[in-house]
Amino acid sequence: MYWEEKDEELIVHEVLHEYNLRQLKKIKKSETGYKIMTEKGPKHLKKYNGELAGIKFVRRATEHLAKQGFRRINRFILTKYGEPYVQWGKDYWYLTDWRDGRECDFDKLPQLDLAVKTLAQFHQAACGLTCTEDEGIFWGEFKDQLVQRGKRLQDWGAVRNSGEFLGDLQVCSQLWEQINLESLRDNAQKEGVFAHGAYGESALLRVKETGMFIVKEEPIKRELQVFDLARLLSRYLPKYKWDLYVGKLLLDIYDAYRPLQGEEWKVLVAYLAFPMRKYRLFRKYQTEVVLDESNFMLKLQEEAELDRLKREFLQQIIREREIGLVLS
Repeated sequence: MYWEEKDEELIVHEVLHEYNLRQLKKIKKSETGYKIMTEKGPKHLKKYNGELAGIKFVRRATEHLAKQGFRRINRFILTKYGEPYVQWGKDYWYLTDWRDGRECDFDKLPQLDLAVKTLAQFHQAACGLTCTEDEGIFWGEFKDQLVQRGKRLQDWGAVRNSGEFLGDLQVCSQLWEQINLESLRDNAQKEGVFAHGAYGESALLRVKETGMFIVKEEPIKRELQVFDLARLLSRYLPKYKWDLYVGKLLLDIYDAYRPLQGEEWKVLVAYLAFPMRKYRLFRKYQTEVVLDESNFMLKLQEEAELDRLKREFLQQIIREREIGLVLS
């Protein structure tokens, strides 16, 4: 055995000693952990950056998915003592199989289609998992995050005397007031659902056996599943200029496997209505000196056009799906 990276060599060696791996042929550091070449094939050693309750939940979730027949996510390999992870200091390490595949490119619509289908099937299986007391509940507070981001965006807009941002935020706020978010959370908790939390290109690989494979399981958490879909559309539909055909196609693909319910449609629209790209643009302008005034204004004009196309898209979806929202 030889090492290609010396960082954390001692810790990794001690952690691997906890597993029933007799021949370690090669250890190579990767972006997501370590690739371990063994007599049982390549393995993936990862360090979990979170609390004990978090990794316990991720492990329970991946086991639940497997029992539900969803095989496109890794399961934890048990140590020789039957434990799903190894604690070293404040960190938790765990081992899975290594997956070879190709990176995703969502600029190619067939790959984005397949990713949406995989997400819907993931969500279909990600229910019925009751929460234990020691595990904790990690419901995402997205609405609260939007409020904080909105305040920052409002401050930046006020500095620039821009009423446009204030209008965007007012519309978004009015939409959330029309949604019974607490009821959705209560129902989700009763049904034992969970979401991925960071579903996108970097979380997936294209593999021959299953088409798409989720290679990042650590973000899994208790959250409304519609947020996964909303984040995905919010990030990648602008690449297609909020094309109605593309958007409806993706929604139909998702709906075929995991139909959205009434209030979930409202959450989806309200999420997408938030000027997230403007927020990121302003944050970049405020924190990075490389973005000068002229480039900022040019990008701001581009975002304004995308917002116009997004509004038309959302209005059409509201009409066709008969969503009980008013997008003023």
